[in-house]
Amino acid sequence: MNYLANAFFVVIVGGVGSIGGLVAGSVFVGGLTSILNYQISPSLAQAIVLLAAIVAVRLRPNGLFNGASR
Repeated sequence: MNYLANAFFVVIVGGVGSIGGLVAGSVFVGGLTSILNYQISPSLAQAIVLLAAIVAVRLRPNGLFNGASR
């Protein structure tokens, strides 16, 4: 279940149509999750990653790298 939530966060943060955005989103979500799991409890880390994904979507609604659409 945790993998599904992380994959959802990666797609939301990175953007649906951008491969570069998905790579950057996966580095962002994966790095933040692993750092926070080391520092605090995993369930609290997942909640913080969710809040970070919400903030990223509020700042960049089209994803990290919004390019020209097809």
